[in-house]
Amino acid sequence: MKKILVAFVFLISALSFSQEKVLLRLNYEKGDVYQVALKMNQDMGEMMKLDIQMLMEMKVTEVKEKSFITEASFKNVKMDMNAMGQQMKYDSNMKESEMDAFAQGAHSSMKDLLSTLIAFEYDKRGNVINTKVISGNGNVKDFQDNFSSMVLPEEEVTVGSTWSAMKSTKEGSKMDYVYEVTAINSDNVEVKVSGSISGEENAISGKGTINRETGNMKDMDMDLIIKVQGQKVNSKILMTTTKK
Repeated sequence: MKKILVAFVFLISALSFSQEKVLLRLNYEKGDVYQVALKMNQDMGEMMKLDIQMLMEMKVTEVKEKSFITEASFKNVKMDMNAMGQQMKYDSNMKESEMDAFAQGAHSSMKDLLSTLIAFEYDKRGNVINTKVISGNGNVKDFQDNFSSMVLPEEEVTVGSTWSAMKSTKEGSKMDYVYEVTAINSDNVEVKVSGSISGEENAISGKGTINRETGNMKDMDMDLIIKVQGQKVNSKILMTTTKK
């Protein structure tokens, strides 16, 4: 009888969360620091396989009535590439004197990125409304591609709610995302992710977790199918965000 009562209470609790409406908004506090870890795997078959890991940091420097200002920087970049059977590696934490020719070439391209600090201003839904280079010569678009937050829905959501957002990359690709709420609990909102890339349907699939209190994306696991010079490239992206 006790087990039946426990199961009944659990069922009622689950039903109440599934019917609950949640208004998702960014809710940062000044001084908050988030560490963003990004892992990407690209597979072009026998031609090339590429693994990239990036460690980034975002610090909230100002809280306004309708927006937040953050400072963003890249802390570390790692690459592991196999091209036509040749293995090549790069780690930005290595001393330049210890790098081989490939790593030195990669490092010369990454130096500007790693030494740049950029300020982003976001509205409460995660739209980037202003950017400013504080120091360094890094490409602002590189930062926007990796630090742009998920655009949150205008209205309250419940299980089954959907909303859409569009993002353009520096390469000119147009990514159309569709998010669907699959679960709500006391801490998080779980979403399913789908969408298209430059008109190619079913090119985006995955899932993510949004923290209810902060509106921040805790984790995202996505599979992408991108066309490069007519060839399909399978990419897998895993992103996790941790408050320090």
